[in-house]
Amino acid sequence: MTLTEQDRRQVLRTRALTWAGIVVTAVLMLAAMFWFPGEGRGGPRGYSFGKHFLSAMGKTRTSVSDNTISCLIFNGTLIMVGTILVMFWKTRATFLIRPVAKKTVRNCGLTMGLAMAGIGLTPYDIFPHTHNLMTHSVILFGVICFGLCLWGSPQEFESAKSKLGWLTIVVVAGAAHGLFVVLASKGIISSRPALPLMQKLFVCLLALWAGWQSFLFGRVCRMNPAVANAES
Repeated sequence: MTLTEQDRRQVLRTRALTWAGIVVTAVLMLAAMFWFPGEGRGGPRGYSFGKHFLSAMGKTRTSVSDNTISCLIFNGTLIMVGTILVMFWKTRATFLIRPVAKKTVRNCGLTMGLAMAGIGLTPYDIFPHTHNLMTHSVILFGVICFGLCLWGSPQEFESAKSKLGWLTIVVVAGAAHGLFVVLASKGIISSRPALPLMQKLFVCLLALWAGWQSFLFGRVCRMNPAVANAES
């Protein structure tokens, strides 16, 4: 695997931006939770991990109270995350073998990033259908990018053991989520806290996987000296 000096700088910038983005996002999400007033009318006061989906923080108001501060923090964070995702996937595509896979990841990554920002620009209480469309788009294009990275990355970048481990984790989590949805639809279990907690689990998995990929970015830069005129 060869990297141009320009590639190397981009990879290292993306690595730093991704790690910083994960930390800043966590802090801002906690701040949005702190400022969330709750639903009132018998619902939990403040933000509840088990009762509220993340999008509750993005509403302009709850059923009984203005939610401007939490709304601005949460939705602004999603716009920031969308921007980072575009850069992350563009860099991640550098480490794919097949040109078609590279192009697909770049395009799907761009769409995923724009959709993530779109979630922040369409608060659920004002644009529920568009908000859900943006959410489903993030999931769809994220899965495509993740799958292509598992399929198209050389061993030099990520080992088969690492790929298998992440694939197993995601498949098990997805199967658990599907099971919870079925059980909740039949009234066997309550949808809350099961589904809000599963949503947060997938967000954490995305952050952990992006952090791991960023670690691999740094490792491959150390292992492979830059070549001035090599192709990415």
